[in-house]
Amino acid sequence: QWVKVKEQAPVRKVNVNKFSLQRLMNHPYISYYQARAIVEHRKAYGDIKDVNHLRGLEGFTPQKLEKLQPYLEF
Repeated sequence: QWVKVKEQAPVRKVNVNKFSLQRLMNHPYISYYQARAIVEHRKAYGDIKDVNHLRGLEGFTPQKLEKLQPYLEF
């Protein structure tokens, strides 16, 4: 008996330093408040270097960051 295996679609990365508020919000795991926190952080402090810079921003719990990490690029 043969088992058909679906190919996984490539993961589309979200560039947290280049994407606009609207493009960040288009990701199913990023809310408006999280997207706004990213954009405001960039304006105040410059580029985000890694996922650790998102800790402490509104809505970024450790569980949320773990789920999001494969989709983020910096």
